Amino acid sequence: MKRKIVYILMIVLTMSIFTACKNTVTEENNQGTNDNNTEVENDENDNKDDNGSKDETENTDNSNAQNAEDSDLLSIIKKIYEIKDPELNVAENPVDLSNSDSVKYYTGLSDSSKLKEAVASETMIGSQAYSLVLVRLKDAGDAKSVAEEMVKGIDTRKWICVEADDLQVVGHDDVVMLIMVSSSFKDSVTSQQIVDAFKEVSGGKLDIELK
Repeated sequence: MKRKIVYILMIVLTMSIFTACKNTVTEENNQGTNDNNTEVENDENDNKDDNGSKDETENTDNSNAQNAEDSDLLSIIKKIYEIKDPELNVAENPVDLSNSDSVKYYTGLSDSSKLKEAVASETMIGSQAYSLVLVRLKDAGDAKSVAEEMVKGIDTRKWICVEADDLQVVGHDDVVMLIMVSSSFKDSVTSQQIVDAFKEVSGGKLDIELK
């Protein structure tokens, strides 16, 4: 009888130990699963944060680029043409300020020492006399002297076979515009029409008007 009782106790004890071990393993497995889930969630959150930061950076860069585009001379020319289309096949090109011949050809200036930037819009056909040039000055106080030099220095026959006999140079703040066009295009565009468009873009005021 005693042996039977001892045998039963040993079986119960063994089963208890087995059950305890099984529960421990189960808890460890569950803990491992939870840890893995936590790591996955953390990775997803990190990726989300990284993507969010990337999107914010891209948006900021795009915003800065847009602001820069809105403030440059090319944008001013675009706005002028939105008001008055010259009805000619034109193209815009930055003027190389380090090239004195290029500066002279487009602006009439002997040097670029007073300029911050310059852009020319001319026809893509060499036999059509049309040129719109914008220059931005380092100092707005030089606008009048620069405008006068542009009027005197520009070659209205630089196309050789044709001449731009309709010429004006105007300015607002630190931007001076030279517009010259052949009067043969008067049914399509005149210097006055471009000047009026530039004046509108400049808030309705011109500081300088030379012919």
